[in-house]
Amino acid sequence: MHASNEQVQYPGSRIVEDYRFHLWGACVAAKSPTPRHTLSIERVVSSDGTPTLVCRGHIVLETADQFKSEVKSLAPQHKCIQADLSNVPYVDSSGLGTVLGAYMSAKSAGCDLKLINVHPTVRDLLNITRLASIFEGQG
Repeated sequence: MHASNEQVQYPGSRIVEDYRFHLWGACVAAKSPTPRHTLSIERVVSSDGTPTLVCRGHIVLETADQFKSEVKSLAPQHKCIQADLSNVPYVDSSGLGTVLGAYMSAKSAGCDLKLINVHPTVRDLLNITRLASIFEGQG
């Protein structure tokens, strides 16, 4: 691999300028890396005090820690947290592992994490991986 602008991208770094990589004689051009996947999380509290994390976007490698941080910050003060995944059409393997890690973290704090309104494609993923039964309360 040869970088034409003498710039090398290291893990966790960002390149501000355009760059080109030559792989086996083919040229691949790309602009500055921008996040392909985003996740927004809105906290909503029901009348009984149960927090719901209304998630929009993708739970993937780039965004999964955001989800886990939200759960970890709420878990010590609540017996139950709901995560509304109706607007999350895609979860990759890192995201799935992080959601499971968030569930285990909440459990260790005495809190249940329940996935509700799960998007059909994510529901299929949970069923295929046999994790659907862990997240009781899916709707």
